[in-house]
This record gives sequence, C-alpha cells and structure tokens, in this order.
Amino acid sequence: MLDFYSSKLSYLHALNCAWIKQLTRDELDLSQELKRAVSSLINARHIWISERNDAEPDSELEDTLPQFAWMELEIENGRAITDLLDRSRYADTISETTWFLLLKQNIEFLGQITYIAKQDGIDQLPQHVFLV
Repeated sequence: MLDFYSSKLSYLHALNCAWIKQLTRDELDLSQELKRAVSSLINARHIWISERNDAEPDSELEDTLPQFAWMELEIENGRAITDLLDRSRYADTISETTWFLLLKQNIEFLGQITYIAKQDGIDQLPQHVFLV
C-alpha cells in the first residue's frame, strides 16, 4: 500500500512544484488570497511532516510565506515525505487514513489555488501537466 501513497504523493509534489513555478514566473502580482492558499498548501504538508517526526513545526497553517521561498520549502517537504516513506518500518505505523488525509488535503489546496488563480486571470497549468 505504501507504493500507492508514494506514487500519488510524488505526483502531487510535481503538481505543487508546477503551480509554484507558474505563479512565481515573471514576478506576477499575486493576490493575498492566492499567496495564503499556496502558503497553506506548503504549511499543511510541513505541519504533517513535523507531527510524524515529533517535532515542532516552523510555521502555522495560516502563516503567509514569502514567495521566493515557496519552491525551496516545497522541495524540502517532498524530500521529508520521501524520507518518511523510505523508513518503511516507520511508514507502516502511519495509518492508511492518515496517508489518505494528506493526499486529500493536498488536492483540496490545489483546487483552491486553481480556482483563485483563474479568478485572478492567471494562466492555468497546461493540460499535459495533469496526465499521468
């Protein structure tokens, strides 16, 4: 079952990075609502990882992160999730519900980002990015 979650989380990480790249190109003037949505996506993953590692998170869900740090923080989150999955004995102790909720939360934030970006007139990701 871990292979399933690993595959889906890798795919979502790639989508997260694609959106961050799309939103940070050409120094777009992003709305506060969109900045909060992207920050929430990154913060939620960071908080989830911190809880699994019995560590205190560096940020809270509502914190708005600086745009220049988004990609670095998302890459760090992706690496940390991969590390959790690689520690298979530990990863097996995380319930399927917990893994599923991480996927669900990520998808919800991506939906929110997509919706706000469309409202703000920002180009959407090309369709081929969503194909597996």
